[in-house]
Amino acid sequence: ASKSKSKFPFKGAMLSLALTVAGLSIASFINQPTPRPNLVKAVQLDTIGVLNPEIEKKIQSLRETGKLEKDDHVSVVAFDLENEHFMAHVGQDEPRNAASLIKPFIMLAAYHKVKTGTPAPEWLESQIEQMIVKSNNPASTKVLKFIGGLGEAQRIIAQHGFVHTKIKEYIPSDGRTYKNRTSASDLNRLL
Repeated sequence: ASKSKSKFPFKGAMLSLALTVAGLSIASFINQPTPRPNLVKAVQLDTIGVLNPEIEKKIQSLRETGKLEKDDHVSVVAFDLENEHFMAHVGQDEPRNAASLIKPFIMLAAYHKVKTGTPAPEWLESQIEQMIVKSNNPASTKVLKFIGGLGEAQRIIAQHGFVHTKIKEYIPSDGRTYKNRTSASDLNRLL
């Protein structure tokens, strides 16, 4: 059986959205062979009490229409910021390929180092900005090296309680990174 040809050029990417809508924070991502930018928009948020089944129905519909492949994995977290409780979650604790979503965790580790006494070089803030705002991969490598490397970054992330997030490789210039992992629940906590 042959797979249908992708309509999108990015393989192995993860789509990330962090939205705040009427006090509802959604950190969701889709780990799939190709990103499809408007998948989460299709989830209707007006029936919060039945959000989980609605999300699952939408995922099934996307599979049936070919917008998601059978082997695409979807993770969604809906968190009510006002009342501080989860409203829906699908695959929230499943580690997924992080792609550039590892960068906010790298930023956290860098700020942790500064807060705990490591002097910040003059370039640190601009490199963090490049890493986060422009998704600059060489900047992420430079910040990771400031932190003390992959192992030190991972130690800090674990110390902060992010149990599903694993920083295992530098992100190359071409962005092809496959070993770094995170989950919707870790992203929800961080964002």
